[in-house]
Amino acid sequence: MTTRKVAVFGLDGITFDLLQPWLDEGRLPNLARLLAEGAGGPLRSTIPPVSASAWPSFMTGTNPGQHSLIDFTYPAPDGYDIRVSNGRTRAVPALYEFAGAAGLRVGVVSLPMTEPPQPVNGFMLCSFLTPSQESDYTYPPALKQELLDACGLYPMRMSEKGRGVDPGVFVRACKQLEIERAQSVLYLLRHKPWDLFVYVLETTDNLQHEIWHLVDPTHPLHDPDMAARVMPDILDYYATVDRLLGEMLALVPADALSVVLSDHGFGPFHKFFHINNWLADNGWLVFKRTAVSRAKRAAFKLGVTPINALKALTALRLSDVRKNVKRGRGGGLLRRAFLSFNDVDWARTKAFSVGNFGQVYLNVKGQRPQGAVDPAEYEALRDAIITAAHALRDPADGSQVVPVVYRREEVFHGISAARLPDLVLHLSLIHISEPTRPY
Repeated sequence: MTTRKVAVFGLDGITFDLLQPWLDEGRLPNLARLLAEGAGGPLRSTIPPVSASAWPSFMTGTNPGQHSLIDFTYPAPDGYDIRVSNGRTRAVPALYEFAGAAGLRVGVVSLPMTEPPQPVNGFMLCSFLTPSQESDYTYPPALKQELLDACGLYPMRMSEKGRGVDPGVFVRACKQLEIERAQSVLYLLRHKPWDLFVYVLETTDNLQHEIWHLVDPTHPLHDPDMAARVMPDILDYYATVDRLLGEMLALVPADALSVVLSDHGFGPFHKFFHINNWLADNGWLVFKRTAVSRAKRAAFKLGVTPINALKALTALRLSDVRKNVKRGRGGGLLRRAFLSFNDVDWARTKAFSVGNFGQVYLNVKGQRPQGAVDPAEYEALRDAIITAAHALRDPADGSQVVPVVYRREEVFHGISAARLPDLVLHLSLIHISEPTRPY
């Protein structure tokens, strides 16, 4: 029996809100051809809709309650340490492991949440969350040098040039990274045997974080002059992604199943809502009374926060420092310098938040070492938090900030559900940035 090959190409964070007008204008011919010859449409993402959770759901076919990956960071199940998610966090096998066990040859390239590389029946190249260019990021290990000799450096992380200062420079840096990575991807497609091939383009997500206010005329930060200046670079970037995708698809056998998909969509955010601050205001999160913690809290209220420090670094053109504090890296420095989980009085704290999309954990006795919530009051506390969240209004216009709150059992099912958040505040206004809240 002949095995039909399957090639999967991921475009992280992509949305038809952006693509459709450009498809209609003929700017993306390869994607347009796939849609015309095949089937396409919007997909529902995970709850929360974040890459660290959605890509593992794609690769395992399971709910986050089964595979356990909920966000880039999560609290230790039996304590308060903040841990960084990676491939070892996943609790169930992935599609490429099943395929390999069945004797099929697999190739997995830049699929988020696979680092560190694992032995597979084929090859794996990790990039997302890989610590540095010097790390071991391929399986087999010799593949790293083979690609270096044949294609040049496979860039691990995108350049921060221009970020927050000159969006045109940043857009061009994203384009260059994809061009450089594509050399290795094309080499692997040409020279390595595979039955299942997966490659994810990451910069589509990073780029949109940086330029959404330019492509969205309704955004309060929209600058028409800047948008007009940068738009040619933005269009060139997406056209380049489409061209590179076409070159890769040309190396896929005609009878193979080709899939292009994303992990979540994209949209604007206008305001921040810091959940730990809100929990503290309601008495559910309590800070220590020490002199150091009091001083750090007073500084926090005056605006001495990680997000403002990052803004200052960007203004000073030191954006590369951002790499050391994103997604859990550099957390030790942040905890020492700013108000953080180091300053929380856990014995008096009943609820806290870790993550990017409204995850709230209860500090239950018997589950965490300084649990402050008696199991008998668990449901009453959840109800109280839900009621308060639903009542929260934006002081500027009176709109509801938290339209939906999910209890854990409503959205998470499986062997890992007990370690996931007790509540998820599904927020209408925001994307929360992890370093801006206490760790």
